[in-house]
Amino acid sequence: MNNDKILFQPDRQARSFRVSDFALRDLPLFALSFVLVSLFCLGLGWFLGLLPEKGRWICLGLAVGFYLVIVFGTWVLRSAAKTNYDLSPEVQAMSKDPSQSIAAIKLFREVHPDVSLAAAKERIERFCQTGQ
Repeated sequence: MNNDKILFQPDRQARSFRVSDFALRDLPLFALSFVLVSLFCLGLGWFLGLLPEKGRWICLGLAVGFYLVIVFGTWVLRSAAKTNYDLSPEVQAMSKDPSQSIAAIKLFREVHPDVSLAAAKERIERFCQTGQ
């Protein structure tokens, strides 16, 4: 049986990372990325070595500031995205039956594709407990 071709096909419908999405054909891209990042880091180290000590501290401060803006900006955007989504009548009916909870989560994520699996599960469980 020749199922090797099937094992290394990327799943274009996947909503999350899967190891099977990568194949041997991706290794040259990973190697090129590694080389480019390594060269950038070496060049940055050489450049910082040319600067006086005060200039190094300024560059470090700018880099840390840039990093913090990215981290906190992402955190703010994610927390703003966590809104209280309304459940459709279909999802509400399915949520009431414990054997249909997985189907309710799947349907909820189809209607709201930007919601993570954990958030969808938490929303369905909250509805089961509180009815809201």
